[in-house]
Amino acid sequence: MKGLLIKDIQMTLQNKRLLIVFFMLAVMMTLTKADAASFVIAFVTMFCGTLVLNTISLDEFDKSIVFLMTMPIDKTVYVLEKYAFAVGSGLIGNIVSSVFCIVFLKLSVSEILMQMIAIFVILSLFQMIILPIQLKFGSDIGRLVLIGIVIFFFVFGTFLSEIGGEGIKIWAEGLLYQAELWIRHCSKWMIFIIGFVIWIGCVFGSFFISKNVMKKREF
Repeated sequence: MKGLLIKDIQMTLQNKRLLIVFFMLAVMMTLTKADAASFVIAFVTMFCGTLVLNTISLDEFDKSIVFLMTMPIDKTVYVLEKYAFAVGSGLIGNIVSSVFCIVFLKLSVSEILMQMIAIFVILSLFQMIILPIQLKFGSDIGRLVLIGIVIFFFVFGTFLSEIGGEGIKIWAEGLLYQAELWIRHCSKWMIFIIGFVIWIGCVFGSFFISKNVMKKREF
């Protein structure tokens, strides 16, 4: 797996200009707007976390993945490396952008810490949805499938709001109110532990789906 990680890092660093442009945009947004910390952290974390999609596309270009499968690795190791690269790159971007905001915006560490954890968890869960789709359908068709999923949920949500009307709105507001009450009366450590357990479960679930997808793929 170490060799695969080195390969993906080297492939990513070939686009140095793109990386520099994105980080310069993040710096400019931070310096021009003092309350942009949450957006900057989310922006950098999302960008770094989605770098793995580019490596999957490059692996599939000109059947390069066929050559990879002839090396002393198997499909499980390949999937494991993609998840390690996705989570690791997203975490690095999350930490670097958070430290930058603390240093240059003079924000409190506790305030930024809560934001960086929440942003990393939410965006990494988005990664867990994307990766199985990307590995199943490939880069081009995978994007179309993602767009289709987004459109489906948008249309389904609009349909429910039209059919259910005020009743669904009241039910959703009541559910949000109950969740808010529970969060207020629950300790921060308990919320953190529950959230971490859910995150671990989603990561392992996504990994096993991707592993089964790769085992069924023919190269």
